Amino acid sequence: AGTVRDKSLPSAVPAKLRRALVQGLQSRPEERHPTMRALLDALGKASSPPNRRWPWVLGMGAVATSLVVAQRRGAVDAEAPCSGADAQLSAIWGDAQRQKAGAAFLGTDLAYAQRTWATVSAELDAYADAWRENYTDACVATTVRGEQSAEVMDRRMACLARRKAQLGAVAEVFADADRDVVSRARGIVDRLDSISPCSDVDALLDSADPPAPEEAEAVEEVMSLLATAVSRSAAGRYDEAERAFSAAEERVAGVGHGPTRALVVYHRGADLLVHGQTSQADAKLHEALQIALEHGELSIVHRTSVALMELLGIAQMRTSE
Repeated sequence: AGTVRDKSLPSAVPAKLRRALVQGLQSRPEERHPTMRALLDALGKASSPPNRRWPWVLGMGAVATSLVVAQRRGAVDAEAPCSGADAQLSAIWGDAQRQKAGAAFLGTDLAYAQRTWATVSAELDAYADAWRENYTDACVATTVRGEQSAEVMDRRMACLARRKAQLGAVAEVFADADRDVVSRARGIVDRLDSISPCSDVDALLDSADPPAPEEAEAVEEVMSLLATAVSRSAAGRYDEAERAFSAAEERVAGVGHGPTRALVVYHRGADLLVHGQTSQADAKLHEALQIALEHGELSIVHRTSVALMELLGIAQMRTSE
């Protein structure tokens, strides 16, 4: 009837969140938020728990104490432990890798190879620079400035480790570039996850708990396989992508960390969607959504929901035809 039944919302819903939801559900466009970004911002501000910063504060005393002790013992400069970003990336996107990839691009003799290489190499350089900046800041914020807990640093580093695996996978594809890779190069780079979420502390704290220490190595292996699968698929190397996806699914089957399983299933579903296998994609995406909801992994819930909306749009277009 064009009216929102505000009273149907559970009483536990905070007032700010209730107001944002009700406004977003208005039937008249002029009464809703002016843009989707405005709605998302309102929901984000309204749903951020006010007390999530306390874990950082509780950990700051121990961090500050350890720094004072280290300084009194004449330990090395406090910046030293946070200077390893270059070493982290040099093996996957350093001068040698850049030169090899550039030679592969130019070796295809495509008229647009040099222009494409100039663009994508600059984008990868910028991505690597953002990674280094975030890596250093994540370390300094805990071990030098003492303004965030060790837990927050661990979450930021885990986020950055996933991006590092993706960058490494793209660098491997570019190092062996052929004409197909050059023609798809912009799309391959576009598949890289943004670095910025790795500095969004509130969102990281709202995400599910990281894997147990005994599963950390297995999860790292899964993330590497997943990065390989996504980059190979974007490059049109479907057989290689299929093998990597299968290996990731097999490896993650023995992992108890739900968010990691959800991420594997999501990427499998998203890849099926890209290649037009809509029925299989629908099943995988709904499976990923269920796992992510069960474990409170809101970032995967969001990405999966967007993919499902795209899938719904495809179905509606086919019906209208």
